[in-house]
Amino acid sequence: MYSESENTTARNKGNADHLHVRSVSCFIRTNDLHRKGEYHLLTITERGLPEELSTREELIAKFSFIWDSMRISKAQ
Repeated sequence: MYSESENTTARNKGNADHLHVRSVSCFIRTNDLHRKGEYHLLTITERGLPEELSTREELIAKFSFIWDSMRISKAQ
Protein backbone atom coordinates (compact mmCIF):
# COMPACT_ATOMS: atom_id res chain seq x y z
CA MET A 1 0.00 0.00 0.00
CA TYR A 2 1.50 3.34 -1.05
CA SER A 3 0.45 6.58 0.64
CA GLU A 4 1.41 10.21 0.40
CA SER A 5 0.54 12.98 2.87
CA GLU A 6 1.72 16.33 4.24
CA ASN A 7 3.11 17.11 7.70
CA THR A 8 2.41 20.72 8.65
CA THR A 9 3.59 20.33 12.27
CA ALA A 10 7.15 19.14 11.54
CA ARG A 11 9.68 21.17 13.53
CA ASN A 12 12.36 20.85 10.86
CA LYS A 13 10.29 22.15 7.92
CA GLY A 14 12.27 25.43 7.69
CA ASN A 15 10.52 28.03 5.54
CA ALA A 16 8.30 25.44 3.85
CA ASP A 17 4.57 25.30 4.65
CA HIS A 18 4.81 21.54 5.17
CA LEU A 19 6.92 18.45 4.58
CA HIS A 20 5.80 15.62 2.34
CA VAL A 21 5.53 12.09 3.70
CA ARG A 22 5.68 9.06 1.42
CA SER A 23 5.20 5.52 2.74
CA VAL A 24 4.93 1.96 1.51
CA SER A 25 3.36 -0.59 3.90
CA CYS A 26 2.13 -4.15 4.02
CA PHE A 27 0.45 -6.36 6.58
CA ILE A 28 2.17 -9.66 7.34
CA ARG A 29 0.32 -12.66 8.71
CA THR A 30 1.36 -16.30 8.66
CA ASN A 31 -0.45 -19.19 10.29
CA ASP A 32 2.82 -20.61 11.64
CA LEU A 33 3.72 -17.49 13.63
CA HIS A 34 0.48 -15.82 14.61
CA ARG A 35 -2.56 -16.62 16.62
CA LYS A 36 -6.00 -15.72 15.31
CA GLY A 37 -6.24 -12.01 14.53
CA GLU A 38 -2.53 -11.22 14.92
CA TYR A 39 -0.45 -9.52 12.23
CA HIS A 40 2.62 -7.30 11.78
CA LEU A 41 2.87 -4.10 9.80
CA LEU A 42 6.03 -3.41 7.78
CA THR A 43 6.42 0.24 6.69
CA ILE A 44 9.15 2.27 5.03
CA THR A 45 8.64 6.04 5.25
CA GLU A 46 10.41 9.14 3.94
CA ARG A 47 9.65 12.70 5.05
CA GLY A 48 11.03 15.90 3.55
CA LEU A 49 10.69 18.37 0.72
CA PRO A 50 9.55 16.82 -2.59
CA GLU A 51 12.98 17.24 -4.20
CA GLU A 52 14.60 15.35 -1.29
CA LEU A 53 12.32 12.31 -1.45
CA SER A 54 12.37 9.19 -3.58
CA THR A 55 9.78 8.95 -6.30
CA ARG A 56 6.91 6.51 -5.81
CA GLU A 57 8.67 3.92 -7.98
CA GLU A 58 11.99 4.36 -6.12
CA LEU A 59 10.32 3.99 -2.72
CA ILE A 60 8.46 0.86 -3.83
CA ALA A 61 11.79 -0.54 -5.13
CA LYS A 62 13.42 0.17 -1.73
CA PHE A 63 10.53 -1.59 0.00
CA SER A 64 10.85 -4.56 -2.36
CA PHE A 65 14.59 -4.81 -1.59
CA ILE A 66 13.83 -4.92 2.16
CA TRP A 67 11.00 -7.42 1.60
CA ASP A 68 13.23 -9.70 -0.47
CA SER A 69 15.93 -9.52 2.23
CA MET A 70 13.62 -10.49 5.11
CA ARG A 71 13.34 -13.85 6.77
CA ILE A 72 10.34 -14.42 9.02
CA SER A 73 10.75 -17.05 11.72
CA LYS A 74 9.86 -17.75 15.32
CA ALA A 75 12.23 -16.35 17.94
CA GLN A 76 14.36 -19.05 19.52
